[in-house]
Amino acid sequence: MQDGETVTCTFTNTKSPTPTDTPTNTPVPPTATPETGALILVKDSLPESSQPFNFDVTGPDFNNSYTLTDDGTNTNNSVTISGLNVGTYFVAEAFTSGWSVTNITCDSGTDYSINLSDQTLTIPILAGVTRTCTFFNGQLPTATPTNTATATATPTDTPTNTPLPPTATPTDTPTATATPTNTATATATSTPEPSTLILVKDSLPESSQSFHFDMTGPDFSNSYTLTDDGTGNNNSVTISGLMANTQYTITEAFQAGWYVNNIHCDGTGADHLNTSQRLLQITILPGVTKTCTFTNTQLATATPTPTNTATPTDTPTATATPTPGTLIIVKDAQPDSSQPFMINFRGDGRDENYMLVDDGNDTTNSVTITGLNQRVEYRVEEADTPGWSLTDITCDSSAAKIDLQLQRVDILVQQGETATCTFTNSQDPTATPTNTATPTNTPTNTPVPPTATPTNTATATNTPVPPTATPTDT
Repeated sequence: MQDGETVTCTFTNTKSPTPTDTPTNTPVPPTATPETGALILVKDSLPESSQPFNFDVTGPDFNNSYTLTDDGTNTNNSVTISGLNVGTYFVAEAFTSGWSVTNITCDSGTDYSINLSDQTLTIPILAGVTRTCTFFNGQLPTATPTNTATATATPTDTPTNTPLPPTATPTDTPTATATPTNTATATATSTPEPSTLILVKDSLPESSQSFHFDMTGPDFSNSYTLTDDGTGNNNSVTISGLMANTQYTITEAFQAGWYVNNIHCDGTGADHLNTSQRLLQITILPGVTKTCTFTNTQLATATPTPTNTATPTDTPTATATPTPGTLIIVKDAQPDSSQPFMINFRGDGRDENYMLVDDGNDTTNSVTITGLNQRVEYRVEEADTPGWSLTDITCDSSAAKIDLQLQRVDILVQQGETATCTFTNSQDPTATPTNTATPTNTPTNTPVPPTATPTNTATATNTPVPPTATPTDT
């Protein structure tokens, strides 16, 4: 130290890593499991009743049955089915005597389909989503017999030896007693009150054109011809005496120059309708009158331009009726699968859903839609299907506008043309965890204990030197 000097020394230390320190990026085995969905099934009976209703639910690796009762206590009118794999599920309610399914609703979306006549529901279940669907049942009214039989039997055969009153007991009274041979049996049968259907034709514009209908059902087959010429005289028919709770099918015959653009029934609607097939299926409750209307639109007529205008007599008098167009929608699943895909077709007042399945047998993978107006642009759109991606849409028509991202095509089908559009789907690969490290994997950056002697041994650089000078103040 120099005379009067102040020296500062700093010792800097760095901690050496040890083998016990855990690396910050040690791989962890994957613990995530595939996410599932859930379905809440609800029964709503009108009126509330102790009547049990049975359900079957099927889907990917799933098949189970349930019994629900809506007696007003809310203890057994619903069931929560959780842990369902992603996919499409089919719910069917068994037929219950004295009851009918009047409606089926789900809490959100329009991606499900129902069939009231079959009492079934088809619905997709998504990952992490809980869907709630309610089956509504109405109790069928009990029919009151109109011809109540009395317990008094009136024999038609009058015995010749009429018995005497029981107060007289003559010894020579004949012992023969008159036993009626045709004793009436008081048997009351509970027959549901018949139903009625009013079938209406609405043509646009009003016309003298006749339209023919065929109606069939159990022990029933009849034909009708309706005309909507504006007079209101022959545009409807009332069909009474129909068996209640029984499905009837009404089909309109094809009429050149016209197409069915709407079918509508009042109240709860129809069991099933298809405007492209000009078909209606309906079940009517006892004593109920339903009105169903078939609306037809006339196709535009083209007036040909005469090619020979030499004389006024060449003016054509005939008009050509354009032939409606046809669209074929095809589903191509890769690979082939029993997975159903829902296709929505709409335009010109039509709004129809189709379920297509490409399982390799080519029987349910396409639908043919007829009666298309050449001046109308129609839209075909595919709903999302869990586990599948729409990878391609192709059409053989130059008038098709394809939007793969929105999963739809807008198309104009020319007069007499048959266009085909194919929607191709690929199954999504099963997700495999990208971090496949196991506990036996040795981290690549495992610290190694230091073998070298640290270079920072904190040696002071300003080591004091003993003074060599002799102090002057000895």
